[in-house]
Amino acid sequence: TASQNGVNIRASTDASRNVTGLSAGQNGQFHYIWNVGSNNLVLQHENASSTAANRMICSTGSDLTINANKCAFIMYDSTSTRWRVTLLP
Repeated sequence: TASQNGVNIRASTDASRNVTGLSAGQNGQFHYIWNVGSNNLVLQHENASSTAANRMICSTGSDLTINANKCAFIMYDSTSTRWRVTLLP
């Protein structure tokens, strides 16, 4: 199956929410996660609540918070079987 790259994921929550992982992708698959709400969206670094292949490695080595009207870039790395995550300015 072909991967879809550059998908914009729009998130708006009723409170600050944690994301422990996303379904595993294909190598090089990437997405943008936009927080279009007013509450924080926290992408959790290496959270064991998610299956290993669904976990995220955050560029800071710790959880990344996407504030209101901000965006994160995620790319799947099949060598480490993790999503690689960084915040965009």
